Amino acid sequence: MDFTSTISQFYKKEIIQSHIEEIPPLTYAGFSNLERFTCSSCLKQIGDLAFVNCKSLEEIQFDESLEAIGKGAFGNCWSLKDLNLSSTKLRSFNTDVYTDNKSLFYGYGQICNIVFPKTLERIEGIITNESCFEIPNPETEILLETVSRNKAIILISPANSKAHEYALAHNLTFIELTDHNQFNATVYKDDDKQIGR
Repeated sequence: MDFTSTISQFYKKEIIQSHIEEIPPLTYAGFSNLERFTCSSCLKQIGDLAFVNCKSLEEIQFDESLEAIGKGAFGNCWSLKDLNLSSTKLRSFNTDVYTDNKSLFYGYGQICNIVFPKTLERIEGIITNESCFEIPNPETEILLETVSRNKAIILISPANSKAHEYALAHNLTFIELTDHNQFNATVYKDDDKQIGR
């Protein structure tokens, strides 16, 4: 990626990226005016901390070519509430928000709703705030750090999925995903007792 052209975009509120396969680490870090970002149709990878401290970022549109998102890519994006990854080809998602040296911590801000694709096989890492994960693949494994289990996490997935088992085992709220296109849910918690919705 051309460093000069990236710097020229520093003050823009909207960036539509085209013809790139990778966003390297820290590419848009600190772009405080950036509100909307549209990924290239051929983008395969977003690097570590790529959008860290983009505090005005409210919307990012992903394309189906995306296969990987680095750690802390959206750290401290305080205006970003939702991540819709349903159209991507992600196979794993790591919620860790630490840099490699573990001395800097970048929380995931206010992101509280993440919709994952059917290709997702694994979610792991640390959850630092209330989160709702929609997981359409019943075989997706969930391996969150112990600290995450004390947070208000809601897992939305098909009944009897691995996410359902994880929610029951760790006393998390579970919502049955009955139709991915038309949300119709039943909430379960504790001893598989329905608590309604």
